[in-house]
Amino acid sequence: MPKFSEGDWVLFEHEVQQITKTKEGKITEVSNGSFVLSSWDLSGRVFPLTLAGKSCADWFDYYYHDLHREEGSNKLNWPDLARHIDDLWVSTMLVLGDESATQTAYTRAQAFFREVKDKLAESRRISTSSGLKLFR
Repeated sequence: MPKFSEGDWVLFEHEVQQITKTKEGKITEVSNGSFVLSSWDLSGRVFPLTLAGKSCADWFDYYYHDLHREEGSNKLNWPDLARHIDDLWVSTMLVLGDESATQTAYTRAQAFFREVKDKLAESRRISTSSGLKLFR
């Protein structure tokens, strides 16, 4: 893992962020300019801002927000979903540069997004009777 310093621009949770605090070699705070996130050590989820990394972050960001646009997405368990999507993003970022492993990681993430969308569609089908929505 590369060494980062305060002020460096990086990718964190599939967003461009700036490192605002470090302590004893650990990244303890990042900010996107609007929000600040701090923790004891964020280092394992921070990646250099590269073209390939930004492309990967944008891909995950698109599919993450695409799920939010789905009808019924307000019923989803977003805290756990967001954490899992971030884990998928981290596992993809870790293999960038290895074409085969990168493709496998994207395929696994795409299958997950598709499964969630399919489950949402299924929940919409079973929540109607005679064309009437049974649940809000």
